[in-house]
Amino acid sequence: IDPGVAEWQANLAGLLGALGQTAEARYHFEQSVRLNPAYAPGRLNYARLLANMDQLAAAETQARASVDADPNLAGAHELLGFLLSAKGDLRGAVVELQAALRLHSDSARARYELGLALGRLGDSAGAQQQLKLAAESADPAIRSAALQVLQRLGK
Repeated sequence: IDPGVAEWQANLAGLLGALGQTAEARYHFEQSVRLNPAYAPGRLNYARLLANMDQLAAAETQARASVDADPNLAGAHELLGFLLSAKGDLRGAVVELQAALRLHSDSARARYELGLALGRLGDSAGAQQQLKLAAESADPAIRSAALQVLQRLGK
């Protein structure tokens, strides 16, 4: 255990966040970033904490920094895509969600979010394709959400 190591700080922050101690978690994530700004998994988990706290602009900053630090981190692209979609940057969201799927093709969440973004952009065929794939997910929440959207679309 070494508080001078970014990974240690990020792991402690993740544990504190899981326990609902968000202020303490945020402090330790900030320490992790200070110690090693290029530690992408720590930035990604910090972005997730911020998103859960509805601090979407700050979450986007951390998710983007995570993508920049490790372009092969699928979860960072997925979260950034979700955050961009939430703020209405649908084209940016599509780019990030497609990157997430290139890196991790089984991500039902990325498929679901991509389906929603494509639908909002008017690409109903692309949206349906992604939502149908998401509806095959083992994750019951994603499966249910995708089926509900497909049902609304009449597909």
